[in-house]
Amino acid sequence: MLYKVIVFFTSATILFVGLTYLHLYRKKKGFFTRKSIEKSLELWLSKVMLEDEDAEKPIIIPAKFTKHFRNPAKRQFAINELLNMKRNFTGYTGDNIIKLYLQSGFKKDSMSKFRSTVWHKKAKGINELYVMNQQDMIPKIFKHTNHYNEIVRMEAQTAMIGFLGFEGLRFLDVVTQPVSDWQQVKILEQLKTLDPGEMKNIGAWLQSPNDTVVIFALKLTDVYQQFQVYDEVVSCLAHTNSKVRMLAVKTLVRIDNETTAAVLTSQYSKEAGVNRYAILGAIKRVATENEQSFLTTQLSDEDDLIKLEAAKVLAYCCVDGLDILKQKAAENAEPYEQIYRHVKRELQR
Repeated sequence: MLYKVIVFFTSATILFVGLTYLHLYRKKKGFFTRKSIEKSLELWLSKVMLEDEDAEKPIIIPAKFTKHFRNPAKRQFAINELLNMKRNFTGYTGDNIIKLYLQSGFKKDSMSKFRSTVWHKKAKGINELYVMNQQDMIPKIFKHTNHYNEIVRMEAQTAMIGFLGFEGLRFLDVVTQPVSDWQQVKILEQLKTLDPGEMKNIGAWLQSPNDTVVIFALKLTDVYQQFQVYDEVVSCLAHTNSKVRMLAVKTLVRIDNETTAAVLTSQYSKEAGVNRYAILGAIKRVATENEQSFLTTQLSDEDDLIKLEAAKVLAYCCVDGLDILKQKAAENAEPYEQIYRHVKRELQR
């Protein structure tokens, strides 16, 4: 029995070592094979991309690369190289990259990924088609802007903006899936260098049943100063989502008019806790003498943080604000004496 156990474990060890060696050998061979074509392929691609060739003239692909392109892994490596180059080049160089992508039949590879039911392959296919500016795919990619998989719909939404600029935001008309905070940041960054033109649908987005669309529309209103939707932003103050209401408060301050302070003070009584604190912080930018009575009333709030914030706004926005605080401190030292001193120090900075 002991002999059989020793033989079994010895055999198992030899088999394990052999399989490990074979795996490492193949991996090493694959690495050096990939490196061997990588350098020559990069040199050839660089040469082709920089040649100002006739748009109608086909690019001659060396026989060795035609052979390499029969291997799926090598084809994908070539596609990845072209994608990296296309992201860095425009003009005739960028056109040459697209030309080579199409001539080599790589679009079929991208389409195969795009049609896949595996989410990461589909997302990769969308990215390749978008980077290579395959505008004939816009209608099909648009259908994926509301895909159930977050990564797929993010790629599709990014592609639509890449193809169409601000016009690509039309996916906000139809999306029922969430537009994540991270995606909103990415889209705003992508839009940064583009001309917003007239955002005709932003009013509808502010009334969308999708809370994340409303939130993103408020951010667009803020960043691009969409004064024409002031009333729609005011209506967001009645939204059931607390995050929407507070973002609406901040947005109103950014596109304010003579009614903003009154609108915010009216909203204050409908909120509680941190939302009230946020409204007071926002009112500081738009308050006038008309808000003196409202702010003085908040000095009696049971929350000391509310008292302090109201005191700051009162002192900054009302001519008699500091005198009111001084009188309050004389009548009731705790906590108004500390509040008065704190606000006075801030004013002197």
